[in-house]
Amino acid sequence: MSGERAVCVFHVGDHCCGVDAVAVQEVLSSEAITPLPLMPPELVGLINLRGEIVPVLDAHRLLEVEGGPGEVHLVLRAGGEHVSLLVDRVEEVVAAPEGAFEEAPPTVGGRLRDFVLGTYKLEGSLLLMLDAGRIGALRQADLAAAGRAGP
Repeated sequence: MSGERAVCVFHVGDHCCGVDAVAVQEVLSSEAITPLPLMPPELVGLINLRGEIVPVLDAHRLLEVEGGPGEVHLVLRAGGEHVSLLVDRVEEVVAAPEGAFEEAPPTVGGRLRDFVLGTYKLEGSLLLMLDAGRIGALRQADLAAAGRAGP
């Protein structure tokens, strides 16, 4: 797609969000989550993805959005590793024109703003473009901190 970015569109609460489609490994409708003790609230547990242990982040808690946890696993590749982002629903992959990318409005605040790269205006909604790399970096930091915490 020349001059366009492929964006995977999903929903977290009332927010329409997206990530670069190249960062999406797969979408899973249901997986058994093994809870982890002594972890930050956004890290809800682990799933077994064909033999690979993948951490699961609750997008509602991560982005400080009401509702949740979601029911759909959006498995992302970030920093050479995988992370599952638990979202409400995944819509589709859209072609977003590079020239339509804008900075996030000042109404996007709190922790959500830490993960928003910018926005795209879609028919009927504003798409918040999230940074999969930042989500992956958070996952790695949480797991490293848990390893140091001990029992």
